Amino acid sequence: MLNNIVAAKNTLAVVLAIVLLLFVFLLHWETQVQFGDQKSTNSLQKPVRVGVMIQATNKKYFDLGWDLTQSVDRFFLPNHNVSVFLFTDQSVTPAHYKQLKRISLNVKYAEAQKWPFSTLLRFRLMTEILAELEQFDYLFWLDADTLVTQPVYDDIFAKYVAVEHPHYMRVNTDSSDYPYERNPESTAYVSFAEEPWWYVCGAFWGGEGDSVREMIVQLNANTDADLAKLIIALVHDESHLNRYLLDHREQTLVLDTRYLRPQPPMDLDNVFRLPAYSESRIIARVKQKYVLMILPLIDSDWKLTTWFILLMVGVGYGCYKVLLKKKQQRRYKTASVDYSV
Repeated sequence: MLNNIVAAKNTLAVVLAIVLLLFVFLLHWETQVQFGDQKSTNSLQKPVRVGVMIQATNKKYFDLGWDLTQSVDRFFLPNHNVSVFLFTDQSVTPAHYKQLKRISLNVKYAEAQKWPFSTLLRFRLMTEILAELEQFDYLFWLDADTLVTQPVYDDIFAKYVAVEHPHYMRVNTDSSDYPYERNPESTAYVSFAEEPWWYVCGAFWGGEGDSVREMIVQLNANTDADLAKLIIALVHDESHLNRYLLDHREQTLVLDTRYLRPQPPMDLDNVFRLPAYSESRIIARVKQKYVLMILPLIDSDWKLTTWFILLMVGVGYGCYKVLLKKKQQRRYKTASVDYSV
């Protein structure tokens, strides 16, 4: 009788594992994002001048930022004249310059700030080089912990451009759950009554030179106005960026998450809806050393997730078997006790 019960439980566990795998597969198949909800039709016939701004203070972020700079040199708008402005407090040596083959590099000193001012005050850094930015037809910002992994072409050219936030995708997030700044005293305030739109990420944005320069000046002024009232927006510079682009939504191109694909395990909340690495143009890198990083980066992320779930199912099933064995041992000991006097 006991053997039959154990066999039934084992069969049930196997069936549940198979059902779970089918669920994972079907969920991935059904909920893939339809890429290209909004697309730029720009395809420029002649090269334009492009400025890319990167902030990389302290050694850790400088290493990340330098990796990014090299990836921009290799992949970012390869048919255009690209210049990188690197804000840093670290030394950039002649050896660094020799590693670059295409882009020009402009190093600007920036003092390291404590969190959240290191990110909140980025618009202030940009205003300090505003005169130098006037020569560019297009301007873009990239966070130091991003990496360009495949060629990025003219699709990103628009008056304003930003990327849908990979953790707040419209396909599975109610707009009331977007982390907009809800304090009406802040210049970044977004009311719950406003018409739903996208929530964009502060890690990659840009647009036409004149428009971006105007935006930089305004967002720097908005940030300073908040600080004068001792207000720091909920997601710092990102909150101010979202407020501004909400006001210019008709002129804003929102790119899909191929242009900002998180590395594992930062992708676990939306792993079934995010593109595979083979489709990604820009990735957001993991700054910490997570245990999950030992998992192989399989090309299609649903495979990676499936293996992870299988591992968890296996561990759970193993724990169940151990507990069952201990329970049987306790029963055996109880049954073998000699109650005779």
